[in-house]
Amino acid sequence: MQMTRQADLKNQLLSFFEEACSDNENVFLIDFIKNPKNNSYQFLIDGDEPVKLSDIAGISKGISNRVDEELEEDLAFTFQVSTPGADKPLVNQRQYKKHIGRTIRVENMDGEEFEGELLRVSVEEIQIEIPANKKKKIEAEKKTVPFNIIKESTIKLAF
Repeated sequence: MQMTRQADLKNQLLSFFEEACSDNENVFLIDFIKNPKNNSYQFLIDGDEPVKLSDIAGISKGISNRVDEELEEDLAFTFQVSTPGADKPLVNQRQYKKHIGRTIRVENMDGEEFEGELLRVSVEEIQIEIPANKKKKIEAEKKTVPFNIIKESTIKLAF
């Protein structure tokens, strides 16, 4: 009974999230995490443009209102809406476009790693420019990487 109730709660929370985002097409869910230790849920969101604090607050309030209206009062849980840290890997193709012009590190399924400027993003692939390395006598090259072979990619932060 408890497992079914938790699965129902998860589905209801996801439904509430979708409703809360219905008028904000910029924002999308990249992960939904349940912490069984303290019965908390975390919505990790990103956007086609940088996510504003007002976006997070509006979504959180929308979910909270639906929780208050529809869920039983004896359900004990918490939830949080936030963005992933800047150092977290990109997990959704929609995340790439806003990073065009930035340095990206990509690891493919074969374990090959490369780093360069993200030049282009299409439905099926990304293109990066790997800079020349005079010490290693490597010429600059443009590399096209299909999404289906990317194991992990992260944006390198410039300080």
